[in-house]
Amino acid sequence: MTFAVDLDSGGQSTLLVKLDVARPDNWVGAESGVISPLVVERAIRKALCLGWDPAERRGAYELPFNLPD
Repeated sequence: MTFAVDLDSGGQSTLLVKLDVARPDNWVGAESGVISPLVVERAIRKALCLGWDPAERRGAYELPFNLPD
């Protein structure tokens, strides 16, 4: 499952967070998860620590991210 994050205004780079689970509505029975506001916050903080700059003009920034247990 993947979700995207952009600045509310003026953002140039999209953060694509790639989770280690499938969508809850998957039909193959793969493990699924829920994207809560806390998950989004943690992913954004991790991406910023790793160098993602949402104001920088560039392509999408991909972040592999594991859901917390």
